[in-house]
Amino acid sequence: MIKMCNVAIVGFAFCATVQGYCSDASVCVPSSGAASGCKTNPLSFPVYYQELVAEFASSEDASQTTISIASLPNGAKCSFGTRWDDSTPAHLAKAAMLERAGAKGAFYLVGRQTVRRNDSKKAHPFFKTGARDLVSRGHAVGNHTWSHPYMMMLSPDEMFRQVLMTRIVIEDAAEHSVLSYASPFGWYGKKAWVSQELRTLAAKMIMETGHWVSGDNPFDGVPRNEWYPAHRFAANDRNPDYEAFKNGLALQTKLADGDEMSPRVTLGTHSWCDEAGNALQESWIKRHCIRPDWVQLNDYEYGAYRYSSLNGNVSRKSHSGKRAVFDVRRFDPAALGDEIALSLRFSSQPISVKCGDRVLAKDGNGCWTLPHDASRACVSKVGVASEDGICDELPEIAMTVEPDRKSTCVIVKITNRSKNDFRDLYGVVHLPPEFAVRRRVFEIESLAAGSTIKRSVMFGAAEPEVCPVDRQLFAASMDYTLHGTRNRLWTKTEADAPQSIPVVRDTAMWTDAVYVKDLDDAELKALSAERDALWNLSSGITWKRPDRTPADAWYNATVGRHTYSDPKQKEFVDSGKAAVAVAYQFEAKGDTVAIFANRSSAGKNAAVFFLNGEKVDVHASPSVLPVKRGLNRIVIKAPVGDWRLSRNIQLAVCNSCRLGDPCVGVPFVK
Repeated sequence: MIKMCNVAIVGFAFCATVQGYCSDASVCVPSSGAASGCKTNPLSFPVYYQELVAEFASSEDASQTTISIASLPNGAKCSFGTRWDDSTPAHLAKAAMLERAGAKGAFYLVGRQTVRRNDSKKAHPFFKTGARDLVSRGHAVGNHTWSHPYMMMLSPDEMFRQVLMTRIVIEDAAEHSVLSYASPFGWYGKKAWVSQELRTLAAKMIMETGHWVSGDNPFDGVPRNEWYPAHRFAANDRNPDYEAFKNGLALQTKLADGDEMSPRVTLGTHSWCDEAGNALQESWIKRHCIRPDWVQLNDYEYGAYRYSSLNGNVSRKSHSGKRAVFDVRRFDPAALGDEIALSLRFSSQPISVKCGDRVLAKDGNGCWTLPHDASRACVSKVGVASEDGICDELPEIAMTVEPDRKSTCVIVKITNRSKNDFRDLYGVVHLPPEFAVRRRVFEIESLAAGSTIKRSVMFGAAEPEVCPVDRQLFAASMDYTLHGTRNRLWTKTEADAPQSIPVVRDTAMWTDAVYVKDLDDAELKALSAERDALWNLSSGITWKRPDRTPADAWYNATVGRHTYSDPKQKEFVDSGKAAVAVAYQFEAKGDTVAIFANRSSAGKNAAVFFLNGEKVDVHASPSVLPVKRGLNRIVIKAPVGDWRLSRNIQLAVCNSCRLGDPCVGVPFVK
């Protein structure tokens, strides 16, 4: 039996009938004590309650004592951790250094590298077992996107894909939840050229894909009680510098001391130094960062604890004589990503505290340690389903997710293929950026052996300003308990979004270094004419995504090594005279196509288009132009003086030219 929860923030939810187990988004906890109040649950994690029985020296203490959750474990003043980016075997040496120093690390992995090298027979063992090994040694692994792009240069759909796909593959590799994220090239919070709207959207996109911790500086656009960053410093990744270490640590410690929402300092950022450099870092960490009033936490531990301390609650249930009973509102560790215990502060110290049959211990700072219930544990096995919903690593379950545009919902189908019942099923559906609410939660108390259940997850309101591009990603995860073990199955699918003609579908972005000259019309005509191969003017990066969208551009024209090494080129780029051009081949079914390009304001009147050797005007929306049946080539040229605005050009080429028809994009082939 399933009962409905009234959850406003999540859009809808199913809630198990088990008492005290509900993924409430905002719950007001009744209480006669001072610790009552309305607490939030921004990610709608499953909630459960633990009952504490405390014995006091007097009846007055029993009737008046309140309990709070310490901001950090053991009542520590600050948390220390380290953060190391990219997928590299050098992380293993860095992890060993941290273990010798008594510290912990978070290693942010790139999804595409993890998958590609994991499939290679010649790959270093790190790419096959490294993520799992790091987690088993007490460290964390985090999300560093799929291909290390400049996130703010991507469409919302591509941002979503970059983060969610990486979470799926790294959880699969690590056999553990991934809850932390770090932006490639840093966060753009203080860059004036990135609009507040874009920063807010990017931050929400990251959080809604299941991340709420970062080893980096605070995001803007997300409430501070929902996103848990750190105050990070570096000390020269290749050649560690002691003065840089001391000064950076002092500055970030000062910032953390004055920031009650982010009491955390991290060291990073790359595992680039040699053995001697690691030895230096080890000695500095031992000397300056292992402090009695600091606690060493990895990202999993820090994120799980901070979410619990800021969103959990302790309320008085009753008292009689010298005894008081309290309820502790907690979150399921499988969803939190770690089983870290809570540290509780009593306004008057009790003589003893029990939770069920367990007697709690008091630490040296006067906090009482409350572990999770023994029946609740982190996910220990993760699998990813194939297209038919079946996963070899988790053969007992099958799940598919299928978007249904006509019914405006996603249909999630779950099958118990085993001979045992599942219990406490917790599902999360991730919708693409088109929809205002992109994270939907449902819970099922149990699923009988051999049975199948379907759930319809409504799309909800759409956000027209968030433009869908080409194929959209839909994904779902399902946590379930079998034989006392918590498992997680991921499933995903991609689907075309049938929008009307005026909506951009495919994204065209320049993916190479700047060609340092102003390309004239003759060159553009030649570039767009039929030939055996596309030109690659500067021998840079070319890549085509399997889902036929032409590239997730990540090359930054003004930060690349060529620009730094050549001052004249940088001067030329900054002058506004330089240009970039990108060419795409596409297949047309008829004699005409509808073409339109959603250019930024800086490039609206500056972009030049050539189609099959002829200059064309595409400023109309759409522009209906003659083409050849079969292969065609289009070239776009745009200035790069203001590259921050003009280099991202969304291009759509559609087979149908009638307004109101579904926008069936032509396949880009190169």
